[in-house]
Amino acid sequence: MKKYLFLIISFSLLVVIATWWSGEHLFPGKIDRVTYFQVLYFFLVTLIFHAGLLRSSKGRPQEFVRYYMASTTGKLLLHVVVILGYSFINRQDSFRFIVVFLVYYIAFTAFETITVFKKFSTTNTN
Repeated sequence: MKKYLFLIISFSLLVVIATWWSGEHLFPGKIDRVTYFQVLYFFLVTLIFHAGLLRSSKGRPQEFVRYYMASTTGKLLLHVVVILGYSFINRQDSFRFIVVFLVYYIAFTAFETITVFKKFSTTNTN
């Protein structure tokens, strides 16, 4: 878990740096505190998901698959609730929020998929 913690912190810092850079050079005035809270949100959700995934992998393989499918569905529903909640509260900023949320979702999902695949893939060396 220490290695994963280092990886996710490093990845999140890279995302924050990329966000800051794009706010300075590509989209001046469009990056605000909410954008950085989105990074924190994805960091925490990804970290909690991975911790649960590690716990479920200690049991039977069916538990691992069941946890992975259920938590992926739960995360997706949570993301929809967050997007809808923010959009209803702050309608004038909802488009920018949703676009940034989508970019972070893709980035963190790719990170999560790669790390899970590396952690749990079986190498067949015949």
